Amino acid sequence: MNTTSNNNRSIHRVVVRLVVIAAASLVVSSSLGQVDLMLFQGPTGSGIGFKDTVGYAFTVRDNPLSAHRLGVYDISGDGLESMNIVGLWLEGGTLLTTAIFPSGRSAPLESGFRWFDLSAPVILNANTTYRIGVQADLEMHPSGFARDLVSPDIALIGAVRNGQQGNLSYPGSTAFPDQAIVGPNLAYTVVPEPSAISLLIAGLVLLAVLRVAGLKHQQCQLTTVQVRKP
Repeated sequence: MNTTSNNNRSIHRVVVRLVVIAAASLVVSSSLGQVDLMLFQGPTGSGIGFKDTVGYAFTVRDNPLSAHRLGVYDISGDGLESMNIVGLWLEGGTLLTTAIFPSGRSAPLESGFRWFDLSAPVILNANTTYRIGVQADLEMHPSGFARDLVSPDIALIGAVRNGQQGNLSYPGSTAFPDQAIVGPNLAYTVVPEPSAISLLIAGLVLLAVLRVAGLKHQQCQLTTVQVRKP
């Protein structure tokens, strides 16, 4: 029984180390994921007026993203001159979420953009292409072209628009490759890698199993001692 007990203790120590490593990895991943990032930190080009749905297409790189805010560019920072609607689509036209921005300064301003908090985050899958656009108004002058200050978590495909005035609709054409019409924006956090979560859960389950096995072993020893008593 001593050999069995020693083996169980050795396995227990190994599992504890794995759980500690997984927990540390999860803490690091979670802390990185809590950083609130934007697709663009701020346009670098001059303002241009549009009346159709304009924006840009992008591909998420290797890590999935959790989008929780949509933004629209306020070129002068003194409020939106009219209501604007931002939409986020899966490549091909499936609308994932929208945000309505009233005119004025009611939406909070950050880094040149007015922001809207989504009621539920939208998960953007790794290695998947999306399009984001705003139904712009010519008087707002919301958009500028930008080649830099792009998030490292995406690959920019190009500026998109649809040429249709009026309602928000899928910006199906790519107007300027490798650029962006920076009217809409998106704030996100990086989703922690599932490997660390899976390893932590597996380790905790195994610890529980070993604990139950250890208790049963102790009960067995106690029963044996009691049986041997005269």
